[in-house]
Amino acid sequence: MELSQQFNLKVEGEADLILKILESDPRVPKFITRDPKSGEITRVNIEKIQADPRFNKLIERSIAGWEGKVAPPFTAQLLDGRAISSSELKGKPYLIYFWFTHCPPCAQITPHLVSLEKRFQNRDFTVVGFNADHVLELDYTDSDRKAYLEGHKVNFPVAHLTTEIQSNYGGVQLFPTIFLVDKQGIIRSHFVNYQDESVIQKAIEEIL
Repeated sequence: MELSQQFNLKVEGEADLILKILESDPRVPKFITRDPKSGEITRVNIEKIQADPRFNKLIERSIAGWEGKVAPPFTAQLLDGRAISSSELKGKPYLIYFWFTHCPPCAQITPHLVSLEKRFQNRDFTVVGFNADHVLELDYTDSDRKAYLEGHKVNFPVAHLTTEIQSNYGGVQLFPTIFLVDKQGIIRSHFVNYQDESVIQKAIEEIL
């Protein structure tokens, strides 16, 4: 039920099907135990994940171990054609937001980031969005992205994600992914998937 809510899976049995595919994939260690009647996850075996060198490395790069590291530098093209660089943000706290158009949990979290940008912009804080449509080879057009941003009243800069930036930030494959960077350029918080606005706000307040 929690997976269905977080990933906006509205079709009955959709989450169960995804889990069955995961369980049948020989490349993935058998780390999930489920109730045979209800299908609910009853245990996640972290040790099995850590014991698998390929899977553990991917997970570690994607979702773990980022706090305390220097944020990788970036230069990217904004959706309006201008350039943005991490050098422009030197000495300022900022939040990096990886997303793609019409990603269900991204659509849920975007309004929170719009609100937080407005709340903290006078304290030299900004959100920087990286849209992953191109690297994911999605068929959304510039018009689609513009309509999405206007519909959500996005008030922060959004750039096209590049394969280089994606790789430098652990090969991000889960969306949304958020990195919160302090004034010294150190990653202080790292979030994967949807988060309540209050959770992100608290993390921002701690670095301001």
